[in-house]
Amino acid sequence: MLNLDYNVPGGKLNRGMSVVDSVEILRGRILNDDEYNKAAILGWCIELVSPYYLSNRSVEVHCSPQLQASFLVADDIMDQSITRRGQSCWYKNSGVGNIAINDAMMLEAAIYHLLKSHFRKESYYVDLLELFHEVSHISQ
Repeated sequence: MLNLDYNVPGGKLNRGMSVVDSVEILRGRILNDDEYNKAAILGWCIELVSPYYLSNRSVEVHCSPQLQASFLVADDIMDQSITRRGQSCWYKNSGVGNIAINDAMMLEAAIYHLLKSHFRKESYYVDLLELFHEVSHISQ
């Protein structure tokens, strides 16, 4: 839980928040509660996708905050970064170190847990899984 609390907050959340707006625009109407909740959950999944990857690679992909966070944790270790979003990188914290690699994988796994918990009965579930898998594959 500390991993999520430390690594997910702090971004602008533009990608995640734009999911709800985009779904509303595509539907051409205000979303009902179920549609809004699903769009918001999908937005959180997108926020887990690395903003670093998406903004620096000029790839327009709608992904999650958790996948974003997982990429950032791994990227910081590989680049030996010192700070991220105005605080010490996760791996630099006392008692974390290289275990942050596992934490990055847990953040990514959280996306698939959210997708399964909230979308598995939807006809587009496999499409969502394939999209997140593809983004993860391209960015690693």
